[in-house]
Amino acid sequence: MPSFKKRVYYSELCDTGYNNNKNKHVCKNGPGLKEEKIFCHECNRYCVDVECLRKHRNVCDKEYKCSGCNSILQRNDHTHNSVCGYGKCHNCIQENIDLCVHECFMQRKIGKGGYCVEVCVCNSKSSEKWKDCTFTTNYIFFDYEAQQSTGTHIPSMVIAHNFEDTKYVFSTDDGATANDKFYKWALSKDMKGTTYIAHNSKSYDTYFIIQYILKHMPTVKYEIICNGTKIMMLEIKEGGLNIKFIDSHNFIQSKLSDFPKTFRLTEAKKGYFPHCFNTPENQ
Repeated sequence: MPSFKKRVYYSELCDTGYNNNKNKHVCKNGPGLKEEKIFCHECNRYCVDVECLRKHRNVCDKEYKCSGCNSILQRNDHTHNSVCGYGKCHNCIQENIDLCVHECFMQRKIGKGGYCVEVCVCNSKSSEKWKDCTFTTNYIFFDYEAQQSTGTHIPSMVIAHNFEDTKYVFSTDDGATANDKFYKWALSKDMKGTTYIAHNSKSYDTYFIIQYILKHMPTVKYEIICNGTKIMMLEIKEGGLNIKFIDSHNFIQSKLSDFPKTFRLTEAKKGYFPHCFNTPENQ
């Protein structure tokens, strides 16, 4: 314990580390205490001496200890149930529950990808619940199609969708590449806070954004998480963009063509794209 406390000596009685001679150390909770502890009838807590009692008045006016369950409560907090042991869980915001048996290990996650359909605290700065939640995290799903006739993959079309099934199509024409069009839109200020998702993007799609950044935004700082040469996540925080590119394959490790069987989808299936037929002559 002395090493843990980074001190020469350690007192088990008061759980304190110290460097002076151990014969001179007097524990605050030990027999060396000169006066008896003073009980405060206002907040139901003990003070070590008269000076402590005087100084604690400011705290006493704000909080107190429940004599029934020993919980420290705020005087302006009216959520404490009249029955001791029952109250509001500040982790998951459930009210009037038995805190002794309430098993709450993880905090609630704010709604993603759509508007919340239940009473929640997503868009509230406090712990109070909002009946009409309007919070939503913007998700965009995208996919690349590229020409390979020259031996180099050149994007010819990028298609993106959101949760409302709005489709955005970016194709190469008039000298502007599909890649440049897509990222000019994807990295605009109008798309702040958006998370872009593509399946197996760590091995393919995300490399096109690296190409775009090096060509058009060389001074922009970005963060990446790699697994070897695979880009698991790319994030741009500069300018308050807070834009992410992630790979859905990190969460669902199956082929895109297996999605209908995995999720029992009967109305959709992955189509086939003639990659070798995708040449400039066949556009």
